[in-house]
Amino acid sequence: MKYRNLVENLSIGIYIIQGTKLVYGNKNFEAIIDHPQSELLVVDNIYNYIHPGDWELVREIMQKCLSGQKVDARYEVRILTKTGTCRYVEVLSSHCIEFDGQPSVAGALVDITERKKTEAELHRTQEKLRGVLNAASDTISIIDKDGVICEILSRTNENSEMAAKFSVGKNICDIVDRTLAHKTMQYVHMALKNKTVCTFDCQIEKNKIYEARLAALNPHEAVLMLRDNTTRRLYDSDNFRTIQERCEALFNNSNDAIFVSPPSTSKHASFLEVNDRACSFLGYTRAELLNMSIADINDSSSLKTTSSQLEKLMKMEHVFFEATFRTKSGRQIAVEINAYMVKFWNTFRVITIAKDVSEQKLSERALLESEERFHYLSNNIPLILWMDDKDGNCTFVNEKWREYTGVTTQNPAEITWTDYIHPKDRQMVEDTFCSAVNRKKKYFYEYRMLRFDGRYRWVQSSGIPRFDTDNTFVGYINCCLDIHDKILADRDLKYYYKRLERSAEEQTRQLANTNAILAQEIFVRRAAEKRYRQLFDSVQDAIFVWKITAQGLPGRIIEVNNVACRWLGYSRNELLSLCMFDTMSNQGKAATTLRMEKLLASRQAIFEFDQVTKDGRIILAEVNAHLFALNGELVGLSIARDISGRKKAETELLAARDRINKAEKLAFLGNMAAGIAHEINQPLNSIKVTADSILMWSKEGNTYNWEEFLEDVQTISEQSSRIASIIKYIRDLIRTNQTPNNQRFSLAIAIRNTIKMMTPNLDAVGVTLIHDLTDDPLEIYGSLAYMEHVILNLMNNALQALVSSPQPQKEITIRTKYQDKIILQVSDNGPGIPEAVKAKIFTPFFTTKNDGMGLGLAIVKSVVTSNGGNIMIFDNPDRGVTFQLEFPIMEPNGCKEDVSN
Repeated sequence: MKYRNLVENLSIGIYIIQGTKLVYGNKNFEAIIDHPQSELLVVDNIYNYIHPGDWELVREIMQKCLSGQKVDARYEVRILTKTGTCRYVEVLSSHCIEFDGQPSVAGALVDITERKKTEAELHRTQEKLRGVLNAASDTISIIDKDGVICEILSRTNENSEMAAKFSVGKNICDIVDRTLAHKTMQYVHMALKNKTVCTFDCQIEKNKIYEARLAALNPHEAVLMLRDNTTRRLYDSDNFRTIQERCEALFNNSNDAIFVSPPSTSKHASFLEVNDRACSFLGYTRAELLNMSIADINDSSSLKTTSSQLEKLMKMEHVFFEATFRTKSGRQIAVEINAYMVKFWNTFRVITIAKDVSEQKLSERALLESEERFHYLSNNIPLILWMDDKDGNCTFVNEKWREYTGVTTQNPAEITWTDYIHPKDRQMVEDTFCSAVNRKKKYFYEYRMLRFDGRYRWVQSSGIPRFDTDNTFVGYINCCLDIHDKILADRDLKYYYKRLERSAEEQTRQLANTNAILAQEIFVRRAAEKRYRQLFDSVQDAIFVWKITAQGLPGRIIEVNNVACRWLGYSRNELLSLCMFDTMSNQGKAATTLRMEKLLASRQAIFEFDQVTKDGRIILAEVNAHLFALNGELVGLSIARDISGRKKAETELLAARDRINKAEKLAFLGNMAAGIAHEINQPLNSIKVTADSILMWSKEGNTYNWEEFLEDVQTISEQSSRIASIIKYIRDLIRTNQTPNNQRFSLAIAIRNTIKMMTPNLDAVGVTLIHDLTDDPLEIYGSLAYMEHVILNLMNNALQALVSSPQPQKEITIRTKYQDKIILQVSDNGPGIPEAVKAKIFTPFFTTKNDGMGLGLAIVKSVVTSNGGNIMIFDNPDRGVTFQLEFPIMEPNGCKEDVSN
């Protein structure tokens, strides 16, 4: 479209001709031909609009173009207008191109009627002036500003005294007396300065009075005419003045820049005269140009060409060439130069006419680009193309043809396209092709063609005849398309078509039923759409629809319901001008990034945050957020509910639960007291029996064996230690239920510290420790020391289970996971735990060990739950058991995340 607009608006005419028909012409072409384009495009012979005297020249140029010869020469033709008059046009270029698959001739032309008229007028004036000068009885010479006779254009009498005095190269001071010479020089300077005609009388010969007329020829030279007033043979000076004014008018009113310079092979010869167009064309004043030469206005890229053409002009009367001028502002202008060697009054002058052809160059460049695009198109379309002449010889193949056949030669004449046809199809193709050639008609057939891999594939081929400008048949342009896969598909299609016919009736019935259901659904959906807005505004929760910024954060609000407006105290227009951040508290803004990351990952999330009303009140809201696509853009939908009342009820419920927990703790203490009494009574009874035995032996006066005495004392000491151990475990259990100095810490640090403590014990009994720890932050809230005690207790239990196990490979695995919560797993491949034991394993004082107290896992559970976590136990798939600890994820502000949702 860009190139078409450029061509349509060019100031020169662009045309494309196929044979004798015009297939394209831009606006300026229509204006130049002076016939409407609708008429030009339907005539059978466009050459009827050309003057008959130019038909032979045009036909010769068109044949050269179509035969592939490059035609650079310009030529002029006459166009017949509607009024019957002739209009002169200059054809700038002609090229053979392919247009709609047919050879065509494209060219550019300009209207030179006015220029031809100007040239004719200038030629007539020049001839008249030459005739006047030849017939004049005056002595006419050219004198420079220093008084030197530069040239004698006409003499009255070669044998007169004045003729003997006047000769080229002499100074006026040497010809006449001093007074007349001084007077003459004054008039010379006056004529050159004011550019006027000066008249005065002078006596050069005895008894003869001459009327002298001086007129400026250029800033440095003047024309001196001497008329013998005694004989009155000079023509009237007013006639000469009129001729001069007409010449000046033609000179300065020309549309082309005209430069007058002396004949010289040097490119540095200064201009003698320039017209007004040359000044406006180059941006210089007249005085500036008269001090410059052709080299000063030529661009360096064309200076060499200009110099060679000037040398050529010295041997010829006319040269034509292209050059590049550089204006005063530095802008480059492409020009066409017509240089003539013209003789003025026995003096030769170089007349240089420069025409601006910048737009013409743009047009030629556009045509060249169009031709290049055609070649690019022919080599890149998915069709196999080739051309042949009237005898069937190949003249062109595109790249697709070479790729398909595997032929690498670049000379189409070496290709015989019929060699790539299947032998069984070759006769049919040749008969069809010959028949089409005889009738000069299109052809169409299908055959098998040899591909580069040696396989024959079905192709569909068609051809269009090509004709020369004189309607002479020149060959065919052919194309073919690989339809092998299509033919195979058609075979399958026929089979499936029969099956389709059998099921058509059934499908028709089903479609009718479906249409009925669809019509009902459309009716229901339309009714639902009418109720949508009413439902959207009548819902009891506040609804916000908002955009998502490039940073993945909540952006501008694009829709709200009436509840949201009443809830926050804004009007609907006010809310639609805000962002979601404008309705959040500072605490809610700080947690937005983490919440949006989870929302973008899962597309749905429920969380709580504070919303700020227009008057600054804070409302605690529960938000159910979703992501969905709206008009191809990801947006967010938030349904917010005021949960202030629910939070108040939850606070009261927590208080009630606290009271219940206290009651449960009292009951637990009662049970624990009973357990303590039971556990302590056993060692106390043993101590009492041993002590009573010693006292009894002492009262009866019996001799007590010293070794037995020490053994009894040892028994009392062991039982006392057992009582102390029970009390210590009870104290630890009670302390875990108290609130320690909790703080935020990393679970990974507790794991590493425990591994350091347990490594010597594991190595001593040959147990392998495997740890699979994630790199995610595992920060929880609680006591680091208590958490180390929990992990140490679990690893000790696993170690004791493995020591008594007979398998050779013994392993303990510690694994951490970071999902929607923090998970710690301690596993072993030991004998496992029976289901009956699992149900009571966390009960205080329950143990399966002979020397166990039954308080270790009870303390573990107490520590985990006090840190907001949970502990569970399950069997491994192969063997062994796993203890899994779960803790909530900490938010950036240090609070625990609500993982209930």
